[in-house]
Amino acid sequence: MEIRPPFAFRIEELMRDSAPETLSRAGEMLLQYGQFVLEHAGVCHFGSLDAEAARLPESYLEQGGGCLLAWDGETAAGFVAWRALPWAD
Repeated sequence: MEIRPPFAFRIEELMRDSAPETLSRAGEMLLQYGQFVLEHAGVCHFGSLDAEAARLPESYLEQGGGCLLAWDGETAAGFVAWRALPWAD
C-alpha cells in the first residue's frame, strides 16, 4: 500500500509563464475531454480543441477567463477552463 503525505492535492492557476510541462498536461486533459464528448453524440459540439490546447492558457485569458489544473502529487488529476460570458444587450 502506498502511503502519501497529507495534502498532496493542489490546484494551480495556469498563467502565460507557466512551465511548458504544466501547459502540456493541461492540453492533454482538454483533448481527453474533447474525445469523451465526441464519443457521446448529441452532447455538444466544439470548435478546434487542438488549437485551444496548443495555446493554453492564452485562448481563455484573451476572453476574460482562465484555467486551473488540479494535481494529486505529481499526477495531473483535473482541468477546468472558462471564458467570460458576453453581456446581453
